[in-house]
Amino acid sequence: MEKFPLAINANYACHKYGTTEKRTLSEAVKLCRDAGFRYLDINPVTGTAGWEDDCRRLREELDSLGMTAEQTHAPFGRYGNADPAEFAVLIKNMITATALVGAKYCVIHADEYKCGDKPYTSEDAVAYTKEYMTPLVDYASSLGVTTAFENLFEDGYKTRPGERSRCCSTVDELLATLELFNGYKVGVCWDFGHAHVAFGANDFMELAKVADRLVCTHVHDNDRTKDQHLLPYLGNTDWTAQMKVLRDADYTGKLSLELVYGRYPDPLMPHFLAYARRTAETLNEDR
Repeated sequence: MEKFPLAINANYACHKYGTTEKRTLSEAVKLCRDAGFRYLDINPVTGTAGWEDDCRRLREELDSLGMTAEQTHAPFGRYGNADPAEFAVLIKNMITATALVGAKYCVIHADEYKCGDKPYTSEDAVAYTKEYMTPLVDYASSLGVTTAFENLFEDGYKTRPGERSRCCSTVDELLATLELFNGYKVGVCWDFGHAHVAFGANDFMELAKVADRLVCTHVHDNDRTKDQHLLPYLGNTDWTAQMKVLRDADYTGKLSLELVYGRYPDPLMPHFLAYARRTAETLNEDR
């Protein structure tokens, strides 16, 4: 049975233990390559002087290393106070960067709708998403970039217990969002950690509902109490069930590790990334 190619988010390897100093993205990319990764989830810096040329140079560097940028992640504004118009520029910059580094997909959180004092409704949230995201999805499509809408989860941010506030925290809303953009290059980025928090033991059944629209992934684990971004098998996700859904759907994309938390001393970082690679390989063996 054909295996899913593996990827990792290179920006995680920029962080260093015990200091605010960071590795350069070039250094992080080489660490990922040395651990055996050839595909990357990568977020170039945008908005600084000459950032477009920096993206072109990054693509040349990846080519020279035999590596490929697979996907990027647009910034998300849920926890900030950016003006919606200004924030749209930040997303557009990342879409541009996606094309410049040669990546196929730009992952976007479609949760920019703010219900304020009104009760949350899916209809309002999806309608706002259409208005806000259409120029961005159109721009991405014009560059040959697929917009990958990510499944989310209710995090309780600025809501009272039991209330909803986050578009695409249900699969129905995710599917409704996709339907808004028929004719454009759109798909789903399935975040396994978000799904496990949102759906628990039923997460693989929710995945099955969108598996035929899946273009990329965020692979990580948790114990369902919160979004922990653990390596697979360190939480209680049923990975055998997840992999079966992907195989049954003939998924052809990558399994992309999305690590966020935890920092490792420099001597440990190569070993940790190699272990992460071996862990991801085990997903391919999970029957």
